[in-house]
Amino acid sequence: IVSNSNQENIGIFLNYGNETFTKQITHQIATKSFPQYVSVGYFDENNYLDIVIIDSINNQIHILLGYGNESFSTLTTYDSISGSFPSFVAIHDFNHDNQSDIAVVNSNTNNIMILYGYYIQPSTRQVTYFIGDNSRPNAAVVYDFNKDGELDIVIDAFR
Repeated sequence: IVSNSNQENIGIFLNYGNETFTKQITHQIATKSFPQYVSVGYFDENNYLDIVIIDSINNQIHILLGYGNESFSTLTTYDSISGSFPSFVAIHDFNHDNQSDIAVVNSNTNNIMILYGYYIQPSTRQVTYFIGDNSRPNAAVVYDFNKDGELDIVIDAFR
């Protein structure tokens, strides 16, 4: 999956299984959008991969639900924190409830926001962690670094 920021869309290349891929299948995001980063997860419990798109300019999170037949749902859009400039997204089950959670790195507000079970219940728990003044975080890595069975997050920041 490719975020085509200047073209206001994402591109998907499906693997044929013989070392070749389809031509780019594009999905329009929105007029004047800026898809900065994409990731995949399972949000609607149908076992087909869904796509999360971060729109940095408009401070939005977009979700396309996969149907498993090379097609996706109409775009669902959620507003993020005004002026936050989300720059990175990671999808994992952080709280072990068998639902994909969304971690959004916000560059302008110097934080990372975890949205637990966000697609199933958009109004559920959101937790924000402050990174540091003028840190301008722009990416993250999620892994169980200390081998305690819990996912840890390492933030890449400009500071």
